[in-house]
Amino acid sequence: MSINTADKVPNSDIAEIISHFRTEDCQIEFKGYTHNKSGFVLQVLFVEKVDDLRQWDYPGYDCEAQIDLNNRHVNLYYTKKKGSNIGFNLVYLSIIAICIFHLWSKYRPEQNYMNPI
Repeated sequence: MSINTADKVPNSDIAEIISHFRTEDCQIEFKGYTHNKSGFVLQVLFVEKVDDLRQWDYPGYDCEAQIDLNNRHVNLYYTKKKGSNIGFNLVYLSIIAICIFHLWSKYRPEQNYMNPI
C-alpha cells in the first residue's frame, strides 16, 4: 500500500541556508516543502528571545516567521523572490506596439485627392 509522505530531503540551497544560520545556541531543522514546492519551512528550536526578524533574511528569499515563544521555537517560511521581468515586459510591449502600428497602417483611411470629402 502506497502512503504519500512529504519530501523531507533538503536540496543544496536549503543546506547552505541552514549552515549560514547555525549557531551553538539554537538548533535548525528542515521541516519540509510548502505546497507545490514553492518554498520550504525551517524550524529554529531553543530560541530564548527574538530581537530582530531581519536576522533570518537570506539573499534571494522572502522569509515569514511564525513565533511560538511558549515552546521556544520559530517556524521560518521561505519563498524564492520573484525577479524583475523587465525584459519580458519590454518584449510584450514592443509586440503590441508593432501590431497596433501594422493594423493602423493597414486600415487607416486614405485621403482621396481627386474626390475631397
